[in-house]
Amino acid sequence: MIRQLGRPTFFATFSAVETRLFDRLRVLYRMEHNQKFSDDDLENLTWQEKSQLIQKDPVTCARHFDYRVQVLFRRVILSELQPLGKVTDYFFRVEYQQRGSPHTHCLLWVEDAPEADNDSDREVAEFVDKYLTCHRHQEGELKEISSLHEHKHSKLCKKGEKHVCRFGFPLPPMPRTMMLRPLTQTEEEEEYPRIGKSFKAIKRVESTETRRECILESGH
Repeated sequence: MIRQLGRPTFFATFSAVETRLFDRLRVLYRMEHNQKFSDDDLENLTWQEKSQLIQKDPVTCARHFDYRVQVLFRRVILSELQPLGKVTDYFFRVEYQQRGSPHTHCLLWVEDAPEADNDSDREVAEFVDKYLTCHRHQEGELKEISSLHEHKHSKLCKKGEKHVCRFGFPLPPMPRTMMLRPLTQTEEEEEYPRIGKSFKAIKRVESTETRRECILESGH
């Protein structure tokens, strides 16, 4: 598709917070226990009880996930609302994590979207800022939505004997959306030592802040 359509505009990943999908849990509980459950009843289930319901019926969970993805595209992404612009084409594939939970990786092509190297950095940055944000909402409905996009280090980040995240997170903060390009050979020869020194200093500060957050969260 890339050969015919060119570079995609967006890469997106969609996954389901399965223990919060009450419509799915309600169906699973009725199939397992032949009993209807209210939202309050589902809210009172422990995380372990919800997980057991999900694990016992992976087929229903996979079909439900596929249905939600189809509805997401039909009623939101491809709708007249155009939350990501006018999507002219798309491609997605479903993958399964080791525990069996599905997630979808998508490529989206948007009409008249600026392209890096063909349009100015300012145009590209303005387009990105129109649809994407790193802002953390601290109150209201968006606070809960923002919380679903926050990630913490796990055992996967530090496989083997590594003591730092193998994915390089956290990334250095930036004051605004910027286009990053590889250094030229001349820039690399002249600027790399200075840039490398600055980068190490930034990572030290990030590491200190990360440890501080972990201590505060653990209460120790």
